[in-house]
Amino acid sequence: MIVLLIVFFSILTYIGLVVIKPLVTRTIVGGLALILLLGSVGILTLHMADNYGTKEVTTTSQSSSVYTAGDLSAPYGMIIKSEIGQNTGNYVFVFRTSATEKKAQVQFKPTTTTIMDVVDAVKKSADYQLTSRQKPVIITKTVRRVFSSTLTKLLFEWGGQANQLVSQHVILEVPDKTWLVLTQAQIEKLQKLAPQMQKEQEATLKSNPQEALAMEKMKTQDPQAYAALQVTQIKKALGIN
Repeated sequence: MIVLLIVFFSILTYIGLVVIKPLVTRTIVGGLALILLLGSVGILTLHMADNYGTKEVTTTSQSSSVYTAGDLSAPYGMIIKSEIGQNTGNYVFVFRTSATEKKAQVQFKPTTTTIMDVVDAVKKSADYQLTSRQKPVIITKTVRRVFSSTLTKLLFEWGGQANQLVSQHVILEVPDKTWLVLTQAQIEKLQKLAPQMQKEQEATLKSNPQEALAMEKMKTQDPQAYAALQVTQIKKALGIN
C-alpha cells in the first residue's frame, strides 16, 4: 500500500507543480502533494531501516518426540550430535521422533532449497543441555516480527514481510544420567569397545553370582538405575566426564 501511495503522490505532485496553471491552486495542490510524498518516503525509509510499524513476538513450544538413535532394546537412550562449524554451539542431531521409526533421522539440519530457506537458516540454531529430566524434551523459542497495528499492516504488508522470522533457537534437554549425547567418532569407538566391555561384564557377573542377581533385579525393578549404571560405564570407557 505504501508503494502505491508514493506512486500516487508522485503523480499528484507532478500534476500540481507542472500541469496546473493557476498559481494559487498549483501552490496548494503541489505543495500538499509534495509534503505527502516526502512523508510517505520517510515512513517507508523508517520501516526498512528500523522496522517501523512492527513489533517482535516471542513464542515458546515444547515437544517430547525424542526417541533413541541407538538400539531400541537398550536400557539407555542415545542421541548423535554434529556441530555446524567449529565452536559455534550450533548442532544437528540424529534421533527418532517416534518409537515406531525403524531408523533415526537427522534433525534441525538447515534447509537450503530456496533463497528464503538460506536466509531463514542463518536465523536458526540448535543446542543441547544435560539436565535432571527423566525424558528428553525439545524446547523451541521462536521470535517473529509482526505488524503493530491494522494501519501498519495495511501500509507495509507487501513482499512477504508478514510474520517474518527473526530468530529460532532450539534447546534439546537430555537426561544426564540415562541418556548419551555422542559424536560419530565416539559412536565408532564405542562399537569397537563393546565386545570387550561385554566380555568383562559377563566375567564379573559369572564370578559373583550375588552381583549378577542384584543386576538382574535392578534391570526389572529399577530400569532408571540400571540405565544410569550402563551410561556411567560407557562414559568411563569413552573418557567422558
